[in-house]
Parts: sequence; structure tokens; C-alpha cells
Amino acid sequence: MPRHAGISSGTRVAVLEVVRALPGASLSDVARAVGKNRSTVEWHARFLVKAGVVRGERDGSALRLYVVGGLSRDELFRARLGRSGAAYEAVAGGLARGPTGLARVLGISYDSARWHLQRLVDLGAVRREGRAFVAPP
Repeated sequence: MPRHAGISSGTRVAVLEVVRALPGASLSDVARAVGKNRSTVEWHARFLVKAGVVRGERDGSALRLYVVGGLSRDELFRARLGRSGAAYEAVAGGLARGPTGLARVLGISYDSARWHLQRLVDLGAVRREGRAFVAPP
């Protein structure tokens, strides 16, 4: 199981990105940066600490967060994809260029394939060229 498997929650990835960009940020700093309340960020930060991706250090009453060893850009990218990762792999590998092919390759419904492709476009992982979807090089 990849190290990033448990962090595919959008909020966890956002917390991780902020901690990566601002080492030593407090929970309140991270909460402001991701636009969530402090208790939500604390819950996700605890998950990341248990996963061994982030460590927390007490500084008085504040908890400062740091990335442990860090995730590579590729690992962070794959974490952001979450369950759409298989769809990305199919498009990037040239196995599918549209929802019909993706549905066939992954064994999912046409509507699910369309949803995953649109999510990949929204994340900037693939782009649409006419009726086809392609992964940038």
C-alpha cells in the first residue's frame, strides 16, 4: 500500500500542502489557509500524524506541524487524485480517451467514467481535446 493511500481526503491533502509550504504552522494558521475551522483541521492533522506523514510539536499552547520526510510531488499528486487515480492511469497510459473506453477498461458505468474524467479535468490532471481526454506530458 502506498504511503499516500490514506490521505486522499481533499481536506487532508490541503492540510498537508499548507504544512509543506509553511513548516511549523499552527493549527490555527493551517485552518485559515485551508478555509476550515480549527477542530476540522485538528482532526485531519491527527490522522496525518498517525499515518506518519506529519509530526506535531507543542509550542506553548500551540501545536506546530511539520512534514515528516515529505511526500514526493508524484505521491502528493496521486494523493490528490484519490479514487480517480485508476482513471488517470488509464488515460495517461493511452488505454482510454473517453468515457466509453474508460468505462470498459475499468469496468464501471459510463456515468461514473464521465464523473472521474471531469474530476481529472478539474484537478488539472488531464485536458480535453475535442471529444478525447489526454494527460499532459
